[in-house]
Amino acid sequence: MFEDKFNKTILSQRKSLYNKLIFIVALLFLPAIYFAIFPGKIIVITFVCFGLISYILFSNFKGLNIHDFDGEKAFILLLIYNIITYIRGFFNVDVKSDLYILLSNDLFVYFLIPFLIFLADFDLLKRLWRLFCTFGLVLCLICYFLPPGDETMSFGHNISFLTGIILCSPFIDKKYFIYFLIVAFFSVTYDLDRRSVTVGFLISIIIVISYKLILKVYVRRFLFALTIIIPVVLLLLGSTGKFNVFKYIETINLNVELSSNRQYTVDSRTSIYLDVFGELYAQDKLIYGLGARGKTRTSLIENPNSDYWKIYKNGRSQTESGMLNFFQYGGIIGFLVYSIFLLTCAYKALFKSRNSFMKIMGCFICFKYLYSFIEDPLTTNVYTFNLIIWLGLCLNTKMRNLPNKVMISYLNSVFPKHKLISFK
Repeated sequence: MFEDKFNKTILSQRKSLYNKLIFIVALLFLPAIYFAIFPGKIIVITFVCFGLISYILFSNFKGLNIHDFDGEKAFILLLIYNIITYIRGFFNVDVKSDLYILLSNDLFVYFLIPFLIFLADFDLLKRLWRLFCTFGLVLCLICYFLPPGDETMSFGHNISFLTGIILCSPFIDKKYFIYFLIVAFFSVTYDLDRRSVTVGFLISIIIVISYKLILKVYVRRFLFALTIIIPVVLLLLGSTGKFNVFKYIETINLNVELSSNRQYTVDSRTSIYLDVFGELYAQDKLIYGLGARGKTRTSLIENPNSDYWKIYKNGRSQTESGMLNFFQYGGIIGFLVYSIFLLTCAYKALFKSRNSFMKIMGCFICFKYLYSFIEDPLTTNVYTFNLIIWLGLCLNTKMRNLPNKVMISYLNSVFPKHKLISFK
C-alpha cells in the first residue's frame, strides 16, 4: 500500500515536472528580455526567475530518474567544492553588491546548476529540445530585437543552445541540418564581435562533417589524450614564459575586422590570466584559491579609454573564462575538480556508449573542456543551462546504452521527418 502511494507520488511529480518545462525555458530567457527593457536592473529578476526554476526542480525532484545517471564521485566532489567555495565567499564581501550577488547569482551557480544534469532524461530531454527549437527560438528573436546590455544574455549566446543540438544532424532528416546551417550563419553574422558564438557553431559543424572518423576508437583515444595534455602543457609553458598561445594566435591575421576595430584574433586573455595568477601568488593561495567573490587586481583599470577603474576599483571577481574562474575561486583544487567532472562526462560518452550520437557528444564535451580555458563561465543564463544538460546527457546510462537504431529512432521522434516540431 505504501509502495503504491510512493509510486503514484513519483509519477505525479514526473508529470508535473514534464508539464512545467515550458515555464523553465521561459524563465531562462526572461532576465535577458527584462534587462533589455530595464537596463541595469538584473539582480532581482535573476533571483526571481532562477528561484522559481529551483522551486520547480526541487519540489518535483522525486520525478527525476536520478538512478539513470552515474559519475556519482565526480558529482559529489563538485558539490563539496561548491559548498566550501560558496561559504568562503562570505569572507570576501567588501561591498553590498558582493552580498547581493552571493545571495542571487552565486547561490544558483553553486547549488542549482549541478542538479540540472538530471534534466538530461530520456523523456524530459525530448521535450526540452523541442521547446528550445520552437518556443526558445521565438524568445531568442525577442532578444535579437531587444538586445540586453549584458553580452552573456545576448541573442548570439542564447541561440548557442543549437551548438549541441546540431550534433543530431547525421541521424535525423537532412532538412534540419540545412535549417541549423541557416540559423548558425545568421547567428554568427549578426554580430561578428561575438567570436565565441562563431567558434561554437564552427566546431559543431566540423564534428558533424567528420563524425564517421570520430567513431573510430583510436581517433577518440587520441582526441581524449590531447584534451588532457594540451591545457597542462600550455599552462606550464605560459607560466614559465616560454610560449603564450594567446599571443601566438594574435599573430595570425585573418583579415577580419570587428565592429570594435579589433582583430578577430586579438589577444584578450593573457592579461586576465596574469591578473588571476598574479593575485593567487601574491596572496599565496595558488592551491586553494580566493573563494567565491574573491577579487583580483586587474590591469584593465589602467586603460585610459574606458571606465573600468569604476567597475573594478574593488577588484575583479569574475572573468570570461570558465576554467580561470575555478582557478580564481578554488586554485589548483578548483581546476582539478572542474577538470575531473568535465573529463568524466567526456570519457563516459566517448568510451562507455553503445551508440554513435553519444560518442560525438563526447567529442563535443572535449572541445567544451578545452574552450573553458577561454570562454564558457558558469552563470545564470541560457547557455550555461544547456552546457549542463549536455554534461548530464553524457552521464545518463540509459541514453549511453541505447543501440544505434534505438537512438536514431529517439532522435527522429524529437525531430520528426514529416511534420513541424510541436510542443507536445
